[in-house]
Amino acid sequence: MTRGKALALVGLLAVLTASGYGRQATAQLNWMGRPSYGTVTLRPGFLPDPRSASVVSGGGLSAAMAGPSCRGWITPQPDTALILLGMSPWFRVYVTSNADTTLVIRRPDGLIQCADDTFGLNPAIEGTFIPGRYAIWVGSYNQGENSPAIVSFTELQQNHP
Repeated sequence: MTRGKALALVGLLAVLTASGYGRQATAQLNWMGRPSYGTVTLRPGFLPDPRSASVVSGGGLSAAMAGPSCRGWITPQPDTALILLGMSPWFRVYVTSNADTTLVIRRPDGLIQCADDTFGLNPAIEGTFIPGRYAIWVGSYNQGENSPAIVSFTELQQNHP
């Protein structure tokens, strides 16, 4: 590459950076970040069941940054975290909201799980949950929309939105 082309490329990058273009592409999700709405710690067999946390959905990052099947818009840091103190053979995390929400969970083993419209417009993820820290994001399906939501944790199959 000639020196003139290199300088032109540097100038173009400076203009794009100053304009904000590409910031979302370089932003990172902070899996271990401090949850915006606190942490819930549960031991299998917990009572009362379900347990819940109030959050506000949405953010400025595409949930697709977490994985190609993830939908909606989330914040860089988790909305809440779940610390599970033992193996739960059947566990469900679900969201209840008047808005169209999505759900992103990063499990302690690094697996990313996403959900949208499991119970109407409310997402849920269920299955075997291993002990450890789960980072949880409640996304808004529509960009720029933020809505009150409840994230609930249950071991009882009849509990859902």
